[in-house]
Amino acid sequence: MRRQPFRIWRTRWLVAGFMELFDDHEAKATVSACGRAVEAYTRTARRRDCSRPQVAAHVWRWESHAGMSEDVERDRIAATVAAIAKATGRSPVGWHTRSASSLKHAGGC
Repeated sequence: MRRQPFRIWRTRWLVAGFMELFDDHEAKATVSACGRAVEAYTRTARRRDCSRPQVAAHVWRWESHAGMSEDVERDRIAATVAAIAKATGRSPVGWHTRSASSLKHAGGC
């Protein structure tokens, strides 16, 4: 049997701890998830206790969207939404990045 890296066990342990904390306090939660991380840790994202909180999309990987071309940003958003939906069975409830979006909003904002 192949041993899994410590980071995988650490991630599963942290996720389980947070889910237990939410349960203990009957807290409703929205969890931000990067698409690449969800894809890499699909087994953790599929856990029954991970399906309780809402999941919001938080970029594909840790990168700035400011200055990114619109086509690339749209591809990153689509990949992130698809990875989360595939792993959890639900589409994310929201989206946010660590920087300003490159996409233009209606009304010139």
